Amino acid sequence: MKLLLDSKRCIACGLCLREHPELFDLDDRGIAHFKKNLTSDSSVEIDSKKAKDLRSTITNCPGKAFRIDR
Repeated sequence: MKLLLDSKRCIACGLCLREHPELFDLDDRGIAHFKKNLTSDSSVEIDSKKAKDLRSTITNCPGKAFRIDR
């Protein structure tokens, strides 16, 4: 499955980076993106355990910038 990130919806709160620094970085404006070593795209492959771990981040993201595509 894939975790998708719509950076246009990101409001630069930093929640994703605080909760999952292994996946995310912020640009100079504070907008979230996946770490460069994981993908050059707006999605990253995740397993079901990671999807469960990300549930809170996805639900609590104020910009609703994330979704999981199964």
